[in-house]
Amino acid sequence: MIRAFKSENGEKVYDWRLSGAAGPALIQDLPEVEAAVRTMIRREWIQHEDKIFNQAFCLADPNFLDIFTFPLIRGDKTALLQPNSVLITESAAKKFFGEKDPIGKVINVGEGYVEGDYTIAGIMRDVLTHSTLQFDFLSYSVHPEFTTWYEWRPRARWRAFSIHVLLKKDISPASIESKFPAFIERHMGREIAVNMAYFLQPLEEVYLYSQRNYDLRHTFASEGKIPQGNITQVNTVFFAAIFILLIACINFTNLATARSANRAREVGLRKVVGASRKNLICQFIGESSLLAVISLVIGISIVELALPIFNTYAGINLSLGFNSGLILEFLGLALLVSLIGGSYPAFYLSHFRPIETLRGRLNTGSRGKVLRQGLIIFQFGISIVLIVVTFIVLGQVHYIQNKNLGFVKDQVIAMPIFWEHRKSPDGMSDSLNKRYNVVKQAFLQHPNIIRATISRFKHGIDAPLNSFSAYQGEQNERWMQINEVDEDFIPFFDIELIDGRNFSKNAVSNFFTGEQEYILNEAAVKALGWTEPIGKRFGFKGQKSGVVVGVVKNYHTQSLYESIEPMVLCPSDYVPKILYLRVSPEYFDETVAFMKQTWEQFLPSRPFSYTFLDDDLMQQYENERQLSKAIGVFSMLSIFIACLGLLGLVSFLTEQRRKEVGIRKVLGASETNIIVLMLTESFKLFLIAYLLAGPISYMAIMSWLQGFAYRIDMTIFPFLVGGICAFTISIFSVIPQVLKAAHINPVEALKH
Repeated sequence: MIRAFKSENGEKVYDWRLSGAAGPALIQDLPEVEAAVRTMIRREWIQHEDKIFNQAFCLADPNFLDIFTFPLIRGDKTALLQPNSVLITESAAKKFFGEKDPIGKVINVGEGYVEGDYTIAGIMRDVLTHSTLQFDFLSYSVHPEFTTWYEWRPRARWRAFSIHVLLKKDISPASIESKFPAFIERHMGREIAVNMAYFLQPLEEVYLYSQRNYDLRHTFASEGKIPQGNITQVNTVFFAAIFILLIACINFTNLATARSANRAREVGLRKVVGASRKNLICQFIGESSLLAVISLVIGISIVELALPIFNTYAGINLSLGFNSGLILEFLGLALLVSLIGGSYPAFYLSHFRPIETLRGRLNTGSRGKVLRQGLIIFQFGISIVLIVVTFIVLGQVHYIQNKNLGFVKDQVIAMPIFWEHRKSPDGMSDSLNKRYNVVKQAFLQHPNIIRATISRFKHGIDAPLNSFSAYQGEQNERWMQINEVDEDFIPFFDIELIDGRNFSKNAVSNFFTGEQEYILNEAAVKALGWTEPIGKRFGFKGQKSGVVVGVVKNYHTQSLYESIEPMVLCPSDYVPKILYLRVSPEYFDETVAFMKQTWEQFLPSRPFSYTFLDDDLMQQYENERQLSKAIGVFSMLSIFIACLGLLGLVSFLTEQRRKEVGIRKVLGASETNIIVLMLTESFKLFLIAYLLAGPISYMAIMSWLQGFAYRIDMTIFPFLVGGICAFTISIFSVIPQVLKAAHINPVEALKH
């Protein structure tokens, strides 16, 4: 199920996470629902004896394994019904226990929602990498004090649970969705029902279609990322592969029809001895089918050998995964290729008249030549499209990597020390976030650590919504993005302050006890309709108001897919997660050693960890980087195959034109004249392909770029470069054959 919330400007914000009470209520209120299962997957530190690892822990309803198929290697799923029991995946079992039997062993989870000791009741097979439910441990044991599992949270910022619904047979999702408005109003009130909606998303669409249909890109890292593919990129690569296959089929068709004169006598003789046209068609298609099957075997062998290299290059994890269904699909593909590539030559060759072919008076006419030229135009048009698309995708990736985000991101290290401390045994007796200044000062003791600040949400990546009020006029509720920071946040990231001032030194400590301070971005001020925001009353909806003390220039709070939205910065040490450090690049190993030592001083029970902020930001665009690499490979492959076909065709046609070249030379044509003549014909075909490929490339790439709120400006440069590259490669592929034809001795060409 998906929850949609309608924002102030009418746009819908989608999320997988719902209130825990929704699961049982769906079964109780809607007879069309056969079963509903809640899941909460979180990254937790799990320990057994001296081994401790950060693993994905799934808390679920007891009917989880009745609805989903996760095979057990050992144990029985009914054992999971025992209190504080847990299933462990095969790889996690090896990590914690090696070759020892884990059944009956006790592991400890050290976090509030699912903390405690659990007994291992069974071993599951590893969850597939493309499953949208990724976990290492599974349990049904809900702590009695974990009331969120049973509550409605209509206005809460945080909801923890995904809910999967199994419908009864022959029940359409639309019939259920029509009842959701009344369901929401009954349980959460009319005001919530006006701005909230539920949708049913088919499970098989979650992985590939969530981003395109609902703009669902990621969940918070602490709750475990939901693996996602992108159907748009899958389709892009799929069509690129289809086009390359078509280019290969075109090569076969071109060469087969070009060689038609060589097989004309064979066709005539076969018809004389009784072969029907149907027999000949079957023969020629059979020949192409045999070639396709041989090519299939060679192709699969190449893929098996090259796939690890391609996976490393593109940063993906593909495998063939042979099964009977895949083998049948491959054979079907071979049959389809043989029909596409061999049908026209088969019908073309089989129509020859035996009398004409045996007398040597075969006239293939202009029809075959026109077809060959049309197919050459088509295959070079495809190659140009792929090259242009590659250049533009690379341009967009470069733009993403280098765009000014409105803050300084270089040499910034992110350390989740506050979040890990909160979830550790150390945090039970000491709240490190209340001593955030002490932590900052400890890290700043090293001369290579220049500045430090804290943040609740990942800067430039996570910016959740919250409800605010201007506390003037009608006090309308407005949903805006929020981040809770300290007084050093704005100078640390060098965010431009365009009005007012930064937070005061005591702003964090005064937030819950004194005058609350807020800093807004330009988009928030515009949304509120203010011209002079400094000093205006503002705050969380329904709570004590504070005052706006400053306005910052718009900066990117999320990925470049989204436009910059209203943003609120408030000083708070309530639940900081991240400590940011700006470090000098000199003596970096020494700096890291100091950071590790200081981390262990405050948090000895958790392993030291850090990331670079610019790496975290670029991780949002990993799919685009993978796409650019894959399309780059496909475009080079397509131009290579097209040139291979052109080379073969030119070789054959130049051989057929030996007498023509000899006559032209006898009549006074120079070698330069011959070369220009032959290259001019190729250039005409290429120019037509280029003119057709331009508009197609433009429409395809503009459709892809629409997914980005911020994108490169479309110029003529990629189209020029793509055309020049394709033309240069194609010309150099045929020049050797053209030179060979131009250099022939006219006497040798004409004496036979």
